[in-house]
Amino acid sequence: MQNTTSTIKTRAAVCIQRHVRGYFIRHRLQQEHKSATTIQRFYRGHQVRIKMARTLQLNPDSTTQELSRRVSRQAQATIKWNEHRYQILRSTHASRISTECGREKERAAIRLQAWWRGVLCRRLHQTLMSRRSLNNQPDLVQDSHSSHKCDLQHNLIVATVVEDIVLKLRQPPIQNVDMEQLKTKFSQLDAELNLYYDRNKPKSRSQLLMTECQKRREHIQAMLQRAQGISRLHVY
Repeated sequence: MQNTTSTIKTRAAVCIQRHVRGYFIRHRLQQEHKSATTIQRFYRGHQVRIKMARTLQLNPDSTTQELSRRVSRQAQATIKWNEHRYQILRSTHASRISTECGREKERAAIRLQAWWRGVLCRRLHQTLMSRRSLNNQPDLVQDSHSSHKCDLQHNLIVATVVEDIVLKLRQPPIQNVDMEQLKTKFSQLDAELNLYYDRNKPKSRSQLLMTECQKRREHIQAMLQRAQGISRLHVY
């Protein structure tokens, strides 16, 4: 009985040791194969780079032309394959292609709108910050009480319009955007900047104010063009 128990234990230990040794050997072989492949890849890449550098030094024109032809052939093959794949899908899954194209156009429009809204908000924020820093400079304070009051009134109007536009642009993308109201706000802000630009100022600050107002007018004109582009996206 004791001999039978000892034999069973010995066989179990041998079986466990065999499986463990097999696992470690397989793992070591995998690591060695991976390391050898990595070394070969780096060595082959190094040799190819050296060969290409020597070839380019010896005959740069022909090498550049050959690379251009190779890239062109690859691009043409990719285009042909995509066209062939599209024709197959179109003949077999026309409804699916139409649905996917519609979804892709919608996602592209949303991405464009979000990007333009971000650009407009950042530029408007920079304009507001530059205006506030300009008004807070001590050497640019008005000496006349009436002129100072006029500046405050103008700044209040411009700030109100700009904040309204920023809130409008921060709204989530929807299908029916009131672009006419947005264009009206841009036009109102442009008119206020025109008045601010044309108003007589002291000579000490006239050149600086003219430059600042000109920048603001350019920003407003650019924003008007982008608003028209956003409206076209909604129309399509």
